[in-house]
Amino acid sequence: MLTKQYENILWAKYYLAKQIGEELSQEDFDLIISHDIVLLLLAFAIKENKTTKILLDAREYYPKNFEDSLLWRLHTQPINKYLCEKYLHRCNKIITVSDGLAKEYAKEYNINPKILMSLPYYADLEPTQNETTSIRMIYHGNINPSRKTELMIEMMGFVDERFTLDLMLVNSNSDAYWRKIKKMADKKKNVRLIPPVQLQKIVPFTNSYDIGVFLVPPSNFNLKFTLPNKFFEFIQARLAVAIGPSIEMSKLVKKYDCGIISEDFTPHSLAQKLNKLTPEKIIYYKNQSHKAAQVLNADTNKIYVNKIIASLLRDEE
Repeated sequence: MLTKQYENILWAKYYLAKQIGEELSQEDFDLIISHDIVLLLLAFAIKENKTTKILLDAREYYPKNFEDSLLWRLHTQPINKYLCEKYLHRCNKIITVSDGLAKEYAKEYNINPKILMSLPYYADLEPTQNETTSIRMIYHGNINPSRKTELMIEMMGFVDERFTLDLMLVNSNSDAYWRKIKKMADKKKNVRLIPPVQLQKIVPFTNSYDIGVFLVPPSNFNLKFTLPNKFFEFIQARLAVAIGPSIEMSKLVKKYDCGIISEDFTPHSLAQKLNKLTPEKIIYYKNQSHKAAQVLNADTNKIYVNKIIASLLRDEE
């Protein structure tokens, strides 16, 4: 009874999707790609008893998406768990963004997701050679309390006079948190809030900076194993990378030797690493990102996705 209620809740919330599903169920598709766990409800309603293949692009580990929020745990977590238990094993193929998420899906649901990182399009850019006395850093993305953006602002109280930080933020329905971040930034002479640019302009816009910063502690499971698109956008922009010891990003920073990793997630720890940087080392890291950008781009994903889809359509699951 309770699980049936979950589906009724979702159909009521996404009533237009139900209408779309009823219309599309009259069609016979070869493949449906779902970009969210909730959309599997629609995907399987369209499929019904047909031979349509279903590919899930699992961008998060849905059972623990915002587990640091009590409200989310009470209202959304039970629904996500239900959807995973009912639908994951029925998907013909599942892809996800990092090794940590894939292993957790395998452990909890006995499935074998393939890894497809969130790689942006290749940008034909060169590392910029900026002034040695001024080091410009940037962070861009949505803000919410889980990401603790305030840590990067606090970090700017520990760096030397060479450093400035621009925050290009999008407010994702967290007005109180947004006001907190704005108030903190306004008090720092070396921090600015700048307007966001269009998604396709992020990489060329940030190319003029020196360092892309990402200091986000593991306040929930997904952030523990985060491998966000902004990390790869830093690389496409040919920036040096400065991160906390996030598991998945650290692997790539070490592999490509394109930046620094703090000892822990405290503002002081990353500031210490930044203060030790020389202009020559920053240029070295930017050049390393230039090399990494040749590999970490959407062309790599395109080849892999085409292979996955071809195998599905040939019934080679």
